[in-house]
Amino acid sequence: LSYYSKGPGVAWAIWASTSIFGHAEWAIRLPAAIASLVATFAIARLAQRCAGGDARAAFLAAAAFCLVPAFQATSMLMTIDMPYIACWAVAALAAGEMLVRQDAGPVGAAWAAALGLAIGVGFPFKYTMLLLLPGRLLSGWRRAPG
Repeated sequence: LSYYSKGPGVAWAIWASTSIFGHAEWAIRLPAAIASLVATFAIARLAQRCAGGDARAAFLAAAAFCLVPAFQATSMLMTIDMPYIACWAVAALAAGEMLVRQDAGPVGAAWAAALGLAIGVGFPFKYTMLLLLPGRLLSGWRRAPG
């Protein structure tokens, strides 16, 4: 079904895209371009959140992400990399929002669902996506005062 370190996510993404749009080269590469768009928005939002709502930080983070040659290449090639990066960026954004908000209401549940969805979608692309879970648990762990 897959290699020991990489899941069947690329095959599924290509299958889904070519089933809808046909067997054209652009249809094969389309999932990577969509993943790049998702990653760009998630990174911009995360930067804006970290900068206290400054929209300039969001723009600069998005521009920096788009100008990195490695990310430009993975945006055009349908490999595991860009979908994995997009899922990781969305998961980081969701985990960050959960840490900041500490909200048990519907907004907190929505961010928790986004985190779970990002990990679930990212896992078939690369199994190391699950490493976000121990990181999330450790980031939420607080030492008792004293």
